[in-house]
Amino acid sequence: MCGILCVISESSVDQETREKAYQRSRLQRHRGPDETGIVEFEKGVILQERLALVGVESGRQPFVRKSGEILAANCEIYNWKELCGMISSLNGSEFCARSDAEVILELYAHYGARCIEYLEGMFAFIVYDEKKEVFLIARDRFGIVPLYYGYDGSGRLWVSSEMKCLVGVCDEIEWFKAGTYLHGGMKDCVFSEYYAPEWSRVVPVGDVLIEEFRQRLCFEVERHLPDGQKVASLLSGGLDSSIIAGIAQKVLQESGRRLCTYSIGIEGSPDLEYGRRVAEHIGSEHAEVLFSAQEGIYAIREIIWHLETYDVTTIRAGIPMYLLARRVKKDGFKAILSGEGADEIFGGYLYFHSAPSSSEFHWETVRKVMNISRADCLRANKSMLGWGWKLVCHFYHLGL
Repeated sequence: MCGILCVISESSVDQETREKAYQRSRLQRHRGPDETGIVEFEKGVILQERLALVGVESGRQPFVRKSGEILAANCEIYNWKELCGMISSLNGSEFCARSDAEVILELYAHYGARCIEYLEGMFAFIVYDEKKEVFLIARDRFGIVPLYYGYDGSGRLWVSSEMKCLVGVCDEIEWFKAGTYLHGGMKDCVFSEYYAPEWSRVVPVGDVLIEEFRQRLCFEVERHLPDGQKVASLLSGGLDSSIIAGIAQKVLQESGRRLCTYSIGIEGSPDLEYGRRVAEHIGSEHAEVLFSAQEGIYAIREIIWHLETYDVTTIRAGIPMYLLARRVKKDGFKAILSGEGADEIFGGYLYFHSAPSSSEFHWETVRKVMNISRADCLRANKSMLGWGWKLVCHFYHLGL
């Protein structure tokens, strides 16, 4: 994962604006501590603060095609290897991507804005076609990856992974809505929604496909496990994180590896006790992180800066996650598994027990899932990338 920022104008962009873009991007360097990439063109500039996970040596961004398209992406594209095969067929020659992000640029060259339809994963990206002077800016289906935009006093479009980069530059700052893209030139660009699943419009009927769900979840966990590397997972001892940790440990055992699990809480916390029990049951290498109430209070200012919200519930839930991220980074991990998203998808919160009917239960899960980018996704992504590493949320990728 990483941080991206771009400035696009109808006319030539002066050096002062380019320098301002570079300085503003520095405010999100915690998202990508490995390196900064920058591409300048006549009518704009695109930057990326990179956290290298796939294509560590070869995946430096922004990418530039010979035909003039430029890409900066904050993404993890899970089906990128399959897409490489598809692109090879389209090109009539083998295509070897330097990283998962590069497939976006190649797909755009073939399909334009329709390239989004082929992507499985979490992403926010910017493609700029210098020859045609058009751009495509898009965000993933659930808004797992944050993105903001605004216009400055001269009418230039600014887009960034974090709001703080645009404060003091743009007159107004807007969320880039999940499941949408912005396509066109500066004079005629239009927002379009590309994700409107059937379950968001009608109440599903029929049998619950338990076995299909189990197989798909196991598949999603397995394809996120890096080859030959140590793997970490959050473990609160609750159902969601325990299922993810259990599946991961089972898969890792087959190759002689062992999962590292982490629990956090104040002394006497039930999360610590139940996390310990689950770790003993599945056989993971377990670590407990203790923090005091005072440490949590001291961290609030930093957490608000990273989360970019004053929502009390989001901040409260972000405190232990942010403090745990600090410990996990010290242990050398860049990514960690989690059970985020299950409560929203399956109605796991206590108040769901008071639903007056099955249809009302369904519509509340729809509301929670379709707005998850403004709360849980925001907290999970920014808490972890505050320390420069990625949280994997498997339940968001179940073919929904």
